[in-house]
Amino acid sequence: MHELDELIRETCAAHPARDTLAVFIAGPSSLAFLVGNAINSRVCRDVQVFEFQGDRYTLAYELPYPPVPERNVALWLGATPAGTTQLALDEEIRAIHLAHGGARVADRFTIASIPAARPMDLLRELKSRSPGVVQFSGHGAASGLEFQDDHGQRRSVAAADLVELFRLAGDPVRLVVIAACHSASYAEALLAHVDCVIAMRSRVDDTDARRFATALYHSLAEGDSVQVAFDHALLTMRLERPASAAAPPAADEAPRLLERDPGSASALYLVRRP
Repeated sequence: MHELDELIRETCAAHPARDTLAVFIAGPSSLAFLVGNAINSRVCRDVQVFEFQGDRYTLAYELPYPPVPERNVALWLGATPAGTTQLALDEEIRAIHLAHGGARVADRFTIASIPAARPMDLLRELKSRSPGVVQFSGHGAASGLEFQDDHGQRRSVAAADLVELFRLAGDPVRLVVIAACHSASYAEALLAHVDCVIAMRSRVDDTDARRFATALYHSLAEGDSVQVAFDHALLTMRLERPASAAAPPAADEAPRLLERDPGSASALYLVRRP
């Protein structure tokens, strides 16, 4: 396996403009899977491992694993119920959709939006769409998130219930984005069921949240890793603030990326590069 790792490193380095690396194994599926699982995704991504079956080769393993197309749906939910500060969430989702208006992006990364979100919307959409990314934009507290009911009134979802929702959702959700105040207090609990969480440590500026989300999804749709997309979104958020703006938020108010395992955000891709 060490020799294989070195050979693949050298091959990837020699062909930086490649689209996909194909590895052919003269052996059974178990060997093909073992070889594919041993490939370091941080060194070489978009790998296909083929096994020889009788008179032909067939695809046995694909890196990233599971295959990327299973994770290319993002579910955006927004809520700003009566009695809370009204947020420009319609502007946020409009900006996100406009950034993905081109067919080249839209056919690789689907963004489904649910405004005026109810708690049952999240449960239903997790089951029906199996999204790879889930984002909630709105109000939050250390105790949970503020959805709304059928009358537009506040309907809180406790942090423990939020964690349970993602446990029941199973494996499809890889990234959760919580664009709500004080969400970092329970973000780590979500890592038991998802790979990465982007959360806010304290308050969230409405305009900053919109700039961050738009840049994040554009980068993910281009085939960047979660880590690269997060870094790109942070930089965009800072660069797009007008020069006349007041002092920027303190560092502890910026979005925070949490990982289940060290380096998992750098190895997690949601969309194949074209």
